[in-house]
Amino acid sequence: MSALPGWLTQVQQTLPRWIDRVSHPDGWGRYRFAVSAYEPYDLDSSHLMHNVIYTTGGGTAGIPDEEGRGQWCDYLRGLQRPEDGLMIDEAMEGHILSASGRPTQAEVFDVRRFTTRNGLTTLVDLGGKPRYRLAHQESFRTPQQMVAYLEGLHWDNPWGAGSWAGAAVMFQQFNRLLGDPDAKANIKAALDWLAMRQDPRTGAWSDGKCDCLHRLINGIFKIWIQVCAVADLPIQYPEQVIDLCITGLTQDPLLMGTPDACSIFDVAFVLDVALSYCDHRRDEVADIALGLLPAFEPMVQADGAFSYGPEGSLRSHGGLHLAPVAQQSDLAGTAINCHAIALLCSLCGLGHELSWQPVSRWRGVARG
Repeated sequence: MSALPGWLTQVQQTLPRWIDRVSHPDGWGRYRFAVSAYEPYDLDSSHLMHNVIYTTGGGTAGIPDEEGRGQWCDYLRGLQRPEDGLMIDEAMEGHILSASGRPTQAEVFDVRRFTTRNGLTTLVDLGGKPRYRLAHQESFRTPQQMVAYLEGLHWDNPWGAGSWAGAAVMFQQFNRLLGDPDAKANIKAALDWLAMRQDPRTGAWSDGKCDCLHRLINGIFKIWIQVCAVADLPIQYPEQVIDLCITGLTQDPLLMGTPDACSIFDVAFVLDVALSYCDHRRDEVADIALGLLPAFEPMVQADGAFSYGPEGSLRSHGGLHLAPVAQQSDLAGTAINCHAIALLCSLCGLGHELSWQPVSRWRGVARG
């Protein structure tokens, strides 16, 4: 008899059918955000589904073969524009949320920045290369520009600063793959800066003013999942990081009780990576991970996958409103919940029963 919760065993059966329902007949890479979504497929959903497929094994078609990966890469490369390398999905951008009713240039750039980072990450993970070099305002040309940018980020909020710092390194990595002669030196400058400024007491990055454990942990997550997947930033102070995570899970109000799926994903990822470098408090982490699994059952929807929260599909994913708010699964919720569950099962010893692959492993951040 399986040691997995019954609801999770059921999801193992229903999730592949849901993946099939939101897959577009035009081929690999094209997916709806939800069964009831505004567009037949979009760039954001392509990235999210890549995460779902490589974590869970996908739908009826499974994981794409070489031909399928090529089709997916062709779709993504076709969205890049030559002047700055940004990926443009005009239909998707018609659903950008804005308080003023019409998105400002800054709001449009914020969406293009995160969807380009995610889209090109998917492209590279599939074995492809970008078509054009990135040349937007965060594609720095010198190590001095890179360091000045990192130093100017708001490290009183490590969650936000870590996300932006990681993206800056990834943009350089995309250019390095195209032979950009400046990218290697810019990446090295960023890695040296990050390695020197990691706090040996906690393993976190901050300006010393942040006492929110949730944000400190999320800052580590944002840097590790982006930078360590593409460059040789050392995993330093794993024991201190594990202590920080356990303290956060037992003392921070934002992580105690029933934290949201994204927060659990972030801390579980950090713990999984840190524990691949040491055995510090491993049994304690396993007990905590097992205790967190029941929190995901309310996110299972009748259509067979997950919503972000029990109330149904998201109104906004990164500023995009891609489907009606309803009692249905969506790709943002499914990706986050699958990531978190795969990591928790790995941490508590149920990974062999679930047979999902944690993203920390298939992106090469954790050892082993």
